[in-house]
Amino acid sequence: MLTSDERGRWDRDGALTIPGLMSAADRHDLIGWSESIRTWRPRGGDDNPPIHRSQDGAVSLVENVAAHHGGIDDLVRQSLIMEVAAALLGEPVVLHSDAIRFGPDTVASPGRRPMFRSHYVDRHVICVVALVDVATGLFDIASGCHRQRLDVDAEGELAAVAASTLLWSRVTLAAGDTLWLHRQTPVRSALGVPPAQEPVRTLELVYGARIQGDLRAAHYNKQRRRLSSLCSDLADGEAMKGS
Repeated sequence: MLTSDERGRWDRDGALTIPGLMSAADRHDLIGWSESIRTWRPRGGDDNPPIHRSQDGAVSLVENVAAHHGGIDDLVRQSLIMEVAAALLGEPVVLHSDAIRFGPDTVASPGRRPMFRSHYVDRHVICVVALVDVATGLFDIASGCHRQRLDVDAEGELAAVAASTLLWSRVTLAAGDTLWLHRQTPVRSALGVPPAQEPVRTLELVYGARIQGDLRAAHYNKQRRRLSSLCSDLADGEAMKGS
């Protein structure tokens, strides 16, 4: 499943890029599906997927897409990707969370927020699949730091002083590549990235240890509350500007 070189890089860096893990046919399907997801309209009730938007109102990230799309659900639960996740974690896994990214997540604290860290599963591995070339990069990582004890707050965000001491590198991916991250590898929103000329498409997956159970519902309930609170705060801020 993994070569000795890949295993060595994973153990050393807490990060691993595997070229061409997703087939062109699967990427083609996902790109088509992602476009329909990008234009989803919320329905009544609480079952809508969490949707993040950039400052100009464009959709930047849609979460929990597998629960709303059978084709994506089949792919992320039954493909080679899930087998690699189990090999890296060293035990059977379940899909904990999933999202399709269309651009930088401006909701994140620039340079601080660990973008994929889960508060519900202690043992997990993160996978980012490039559906198109991501030449400009969307985020930075500090490889080799996954075994350090870093100063984080209650929400898992790196303290500014701790972040400033790390050596960050920009992540670029070719279409079909997968980037794997240890749960403790620091990740931040890319700084100074120019707007992409073409829509960004990445599939972002978190696989947790099966023994810890299926905690998707708890995770997404918290995400909905967070986004609802954020939208309410933004609306209040706009109202104060207009008053």
